[in-house]
Amino acid sequence: MNWFIIISLFFIWNFQECHCCLKWKWSADYCECSDITDILWKSYGTDEYDILISEKGGCVKNITCHDSVLTYVTTNFSTSEIVRPDDSHKDTKAYVDSCEIYTGIRKGSIDVFSFFGMTCENNKWYVTKYPFGVHYITKDSETKFITEGLDGKRSEIESVSCRPVEPPCKCSDITDILWKSYGTDEYDILISEKGGCVKNITCHDSVLTYVTTNFSTSEIVRPDDSHKDTKAYVDSCEIYTGIRKGSIDVFSFFGMTCENNKWYVTKYPFGVHYITKDSETKFITEGLDGKRSEIESVSCRPVEPP
Repeated sequence: MNWFIIISLFFIWNFQECHCCLKWKWSADYCECSDITDILWKSYGTDEYDILISEKGGCVKNITCHDSVLTYVTTNFSTSEIVRPDDSHKDTKAYVDSCEIYTGIRKGSIDVFSFFGMTCENNKWYVTKYPFGVHYITKDSETKFITEGLDGKRSEIESVSCRPVEPPCKCSDITDILWKSYGTDEYDILISEKGGCVKNITCHDSVLTYVTTNFSTSEIVRPDDSHKDTKAYVDSCEIYTGIRKGSIDVFSFFGMTCENNKWYVTKYPFGVHYITKDSETKFITEGLDGKRSEIESVSCRPVEPP
């Protein structure tokens, strides 16, 4: 009888412990507010990228966006502890900025959840931090800013606009296969980053600026008269005249793109040229745009500095 009582008490104690654990876990994961992603939107013109979101337990998430004029929280003075300015339009929203909107300078990525101090209270989402203040529209359709005395005040969130962070490029650095054309060592190639795989690579549109590819790794059909070892050269100018018109961004000029960890050109503004079995130079100029040709190398005639 005593053993029966002891065993029964043991099972009761274990059940209570498990129940408490489950209850604590349920409480830790539970959020009384609706999913914040229900009012999260990609900013205009950024449909090609996904917003990076990770769960952190309960109501807390990590929502990664660019600190941009396109990343902001929309609220209303009527549901905010920020006093409506006398000159604000009666229908205006208040926009909680993620950067200095008057300069638009982008510095990098942010977690908008912690950046704006988002919190769930009484089944509603609020922001409590205003790193760059808020802006609103006046009765005269002017944009004005409030930048002081805001932190800690609650503003109910109507919506969140997010400029997604562009994913890292899966291709090797395009500059690894970028070369200065012969005899131009004294000048540097002008290169600037534009996010993701995209760069701006400035060169002269010259017979010395071109992309080298191979018919065996191109969607362009190899001509019957081409030499078996010949490359195909994607031209940046009319090579038979050699007329130079100015500088170009070879990245956009040739429609460079990264696919399956490889670099391709997809545009052929002046076609391609190749060497025949008889060592002649011939040209293909029609029906090329949109066809992919894997890039072997890029030759660039640098722009001479002013």
